[in-house]
Amino acid sequence: MKVEQRQSGRTQQRLKVRFADEDEFITAFSVDLGVGGLFLKTNYLLNVGDTLYLEFNLPDTEDFVEAEAQVRWVRLRGGDDDGMGVKFVSLRQDDFKKIAAYLDNLGILPGKNRGSLSSP
Repeated sequence: MKVEQRQSGRTQQRLKVRFADEDEFITAFSVDLGVGGLFLKTNYLLNVGDTLYLEFNLPDTEDFVEAEAQVRWVRLRGGDDDGMGVKFVSLRQDDFKKIAAYLDNLGILPGKNRGSLSSP
C-alpha cells in the first residue's frame, strides 16, 4: 500500500525502531509517529531521498509493523536532537490499520479519519 500524505495526528511516545539501509540494521528510537511516517532519533543519518526498511512494535502488542520508508529531511545539530524524518512509502494494509488504531485509541488520529481505518 502506498502512503501519500502526512497525517497531522502524531504521538510523542518513545518507540524502539530497527531500520536498515543497504548495509546493516540499526536500532534507534522514534519520538514522533503518525500514519504517514515518523522521526528517527539517531546519529546514524542517511541522505534525503534514501530508502530504508524499518520495523517496530507498538506498545501493548507483540506484532511488528514493517515498512519501506524514504528519508524526507535530516536534522544534524550535533546533539541529542539529531535524527531524520521518514515517510512511509510502502506499508501493508494491516500495518497501516495497526498504526491508525493505535493513534485512534490515543485520541490523536486526525478528525476526518477518527474511527475509519482505511488508508489515506
